[in-house]
Amino acid sequence: NSTSVAPTGFQDLCVGDPATTLTATVSTSGSSGTPTIQYQWYYNTSNSNNIGTATMLTGDTNATYTPDNSVSATGNRYYFCVGYATDNGCGQTNADQGLASNQIRVLVTPVPDTPGVISGQADTTPSTAGYVYSISAVPNATTYNWTVPTNWSITAGTGTTSITVTSGNDGDNGNVTVTAENSCGTSAASTLAVTCST
Repeated sequence: NSTSVAPTGFQDLCVGDPATTLTATVSTSGSSGTPTIQYQWYYNTSNSNNIGTATMLTGDTNATYTPDNSVSATGNRYYFCVGYATDNGCGQTNADQGLASNQIRVLVTPVPDTPGVISGQADTTPSTAGYVYSISAVPNATTYNWTVPTNWSITAGTGTTSITVTSGNDGDNGNVTVTAENSCGTSAASTLAVTCST
């Protein structure tokens, strides 16, 4: 007897994406006769949270489950447990009773939150190098996209939580903005108004 769960390995989902359906194949090949078996899906690392009551199956078959892809499901592991109906339950610790389980990890990632307040000099002088603007790291962000006013330039820190800039010409006022990004999307922007004058 054997079980397998597909897809295998890590499954990366974004919050709100159509979730990947997990399919567990239950094979009773080699058994004497056709045993009646039961299965349950479990989630979380403790194996203790079953998703539903045991479901009865007969013979070689498949069972499917679509994982939760909400923020609260981040990092969950999903387990498939199968055992003979006569075992009086579907625990995962009774390997000697013909039970088996497989696991895969479904990693659910949300779009990053809006970055916090931008720190840095709001009143600047023209064509001056070395102004630094920064934010605190945003959970789940993998990169940051900064913009500066016309004729200003970013000289260091692109893609990070802190940039160094050179200001523009007299009167080149505007905003320093930053968004947090990952493979699931881009946050709203955080903005700091800046002026450039002599």
